[in-house]
Amino acid sequence: MKRRLLLLGLVSCLLPIYAETPVAQQVENLRAFVKLYGYVRWFHPGDEAADIDWEAMAVHGAAQVVQAPDDAALKKALEAVFMPVAPTLVIFEEGREPAKPDLTGGNDIANLKPVAWQHFGVGLSNQGSIYESGRTNRGRMVGNPTALFGNVMQGVEAKPLRGARIKFEAQVRARVSGAGNQAQLWFRVDNATRTGFFDNMGDRPIVEDTWKTYSIEGEVADDAEGVVFGAFLKGKGAMWVDNFRLWAKHGDGPWEPVELKNPSFEDSDSEASGWRTLMKGYEHQVQKGEAPDGKILFKAVSAEKTVMEPLFEEMPEPGELMVKDLSRGLRCRFPLMLYSLEGKTLGGEARGLDALKEALKKAEVRASAENLSVRLAAVTISWNVFQHFYPYFDVVETDWDQALTDTLKAALPPQDTAAFRDVLRKMVAGLHDGHGNVFHLKGRSNLARPPVTLVWLENKPVVWRSNHDDFQKGDVLLSIDGKDARTLTDEQFRLLSGSPRWRRHSAVNSLLRGPRDTTITVRIKRGNEEVTVKTLLNSRKRTVVEGDSIRMLEEGVHYVDLSRADMEEIKLKLEQLAEARGVVFDLRGYPNGNHAILQHLTDQNIHSAWWRIPRVIRPDQDPSRTFTERHWDLPPLKPRFKGKIVFLTFGGAISYAESVMGIVEHYKMGEIIGSPTAGANGNVNPFSVPGDYRLYWTGMRVEKQDRSRHHLVGILPTIPMEPTISGLRAGRDELLEKAVEVINETTD
Repeated sequence: MKRRLLLLGLVSCLLPIYAETPVAQQVENLRAFVKLYGYVRWFHPGDEAADIDWEAMAVHGAAQVVQAPDDAALKKALEAVFMPVAPTLVIFEEGREPAKPDLTGGNDIANLKPVAWQHFGVGLSNQGSIYESGRTNRGRMVGNPTALFGNVMQGVEAKPLRGARIKFEAQVRARVSGAGNQAQLWFRVDNATRTGFFDNMGDRPIVEDTWKTYSIEGEVADDAEGVVFGAFLKGKGAMWVDNFRLWAKHGDGPWEPVELKNPSFEDSDSEASGWRTLMKGYEHQVQKGEAPDGKILFKAVSAEKTVMEPLFEEMPEPGELMVKDLSRGLRCRFPLMLYSLEGKTLGGEARGLDALKEALKKAEVRASAENLSVRLAAVTISWNVFQHFYPYFDVVETDWDQALTDTLKAALPPQDTAAFRDVLRKMVAGLHDGHGNVFHLKGRSNLARPPVTLVWLENKPVVWRSNHDDFQKGDVLLSIDGKDARTLTDEQFRLLSGSPRWRRHSAVNSLLRGPRDTTITVRIKRGNEEVTVKTLLNSRKRTVVEGDSIRMLEEGVHYVDLSRADMEEIKLKLEQLAEARGVVFDLRGYPNGNHAILQHLTDQNIHSAWWRIPRVIRPDQDPSRTFTERHWDLPPLKPRFKGKIVFLTFGGAISYAESVMGIVEHYKMGEIIGSPTAGANGNVNPFSVPGDYRLYWTGMRVEKQDRSRHHLVGILPTIPMEPTISGLRAGRDELLEKAVEVINETTD
């Protein structure tokens, strides 16, 4: 109770002076705020709304409306929040719709330019994303579509640092805006047999435009083979770095400096001498300036350009107005298109805009989810992204409006970071999207696991692959730290999104994951006996698969693991594979950039499934939206494979794997042995929200080549089959055995 009162006290300075409002009224207030937030942020075309920090707006606005005691007070609070950024917005009581406005300001339409939002999917500040948003007759910033991050790095000899504690630091400033846009230092130790120390400040990103010293501390293992470090800019914006320093401390000895090459860039001219740069989609320069050490510093900036052309042809009708319900007694009306004269949108005078901007500067956007306003802001942003832009609500059974009510109720009580992550996960689970997930940046960077891969077989969590001495193939997990393993799987299953098979696959593989360098106790059934294993969680590496990725199984029958072999490796064996009487392609994983192999399995032009990107100009899943369609076009290549082809797959194959398997399925390129794939394909469109959460989801609609549904259906096997626990215990790969049998039956 004391904690709840404290949290309420933290936001009381932002709230009107009301008595404690019943929860039902708070939820109704917040429902109105959330809906109006989405309409104004993504569909109101005014210049004022386009020049606001919308994350701060979510934090600030939720605090202003949550305690309104009735509809009259709610209307007043909503107007105070939104009218400064949307002077043509009208909030009115049901049954009292106001007269239509004059949006021309008395000007001749011929002299005016229409301004309206267009969303290609939706642009969410991801540098390099295929998704974009922009207003007509307004420039939009476009980045490199293949950009990842701008990185500057170097390494030092690992041997002198073995067994030491290290401290790495640099002075950094960043000019960024919007969640997910940030600078980070990073430090990585590469060990001989396991993943070494790694920290990239994912839990404490650099977002301040003032010089500050940031640091990383960690341990260098006794078998360290490499030590690399640096700084990078992620997303849009700019980063300045200078004065890198590294120290090492052995035992109780003193901190001793480690020599770096050109640590303050003073030995540089136009290039960063001694440093390596990876700047795909970014630009960098070594420049003179107000450096904190010396006269030279390093700068990285996202490479963007201003584009004036519209995203596509469709746009709202001139003067088109939207009328939408907000709560039981309130509605809103706003224009989808405004006119512009001399670079300024017309329709009304924005009052209170400067005061609002000052208030937004005080919003605690970077606070943790223990702050009520941060939780409400996270719900506000994420629910709206899906409400207006998720492409599959017509094929999933979800009452998304009810999901808003349920999520707001769940967000109101005091809770910590982990508990609120589960609130968001439950909401995202309602999307039934295999790409859908929620991560907390700090927690994710600290997770580890043993090198073990699990699978759900015979209604049990079972070890499928293992590079750990204490876990054997076919081991059945009974409990983890005293908790029943099947119950733990069911708990995760309820919080995961996607098809049931994908959720079960993801749930079971979360069982052995936890905070890095912690120890868990696992009770295992191995054949007829039970054993107890205590294991340290200290790895992030995938399980290493036994055997070469390309090999001969028996005379004339070859095997290719598409999750490991890249196309260059395959090309070296191409002639041999083409002449084989049979080839088994294993796609029980994620392809390694090798889908071009399919061009050697056909004599005709082939293409992938249809990737359909929504073109949105109206809110609330308006049926008038159209799509831009894309796909791979793949002509046949020589040599043409002559033998029998078999593919292996399962419910953990998702996304790119399904693009490959979809072509195999449609063109009947071979037998497919295993179980249906995950049923989730298309480019993800991740975004961050206050509280340091990052949400993932599918931003486009994918349909099979024949226009049938892919989502939640996936690719179906021609020979349905799953491995058995007894087979795993015996060291057998029963799907692979079946594939060889199919080839031999055909060629005998």
